[in-house]
Amino acid sequence: MGLAQGQALYAINRSTPEVLVKATQGDALAEAEANFLSYVELGTQSEHQRPSMVQDIRRQRRTEIDYMNGLIVEVGQQVGVPTPANAAIVDAIHQIERGQLSPSPELIDQLDESLQR
Repeated sequence: MGLAQGQALYAINRSTPEVLVKATQGDALAEAEANFLSYVELGTQSEHQRPSMVQDIRRQRRTEIDYMNGLIVEVGQQVGVPTPANAAIVDAIHQIERGQLSPSPELIDQLDESLQR
């Protein structure tokens, strides 16, 4: 979406915006994955570090999902770019916040399967 808005974008975990866009289309997925894994292997993060959203979920607090992925969904609608993965994530996090779902690897698999349909 940033590209659709003409924003200047930067590399994330060693992948350029162009590679990340191609990865969403299946063309550069292996390259983006290799870039990400090489970044992770640097060991710059401790397993004791947790993103703030995980901390919020563990403490049963409201998360900032509406201001992150929710914003992506909103802007996507404005510029005509579908964002089904982000919409599914927002919905799942809202359900977790309400106690209707529990965070788990299986939930990620379910989201992935629903997006493949």
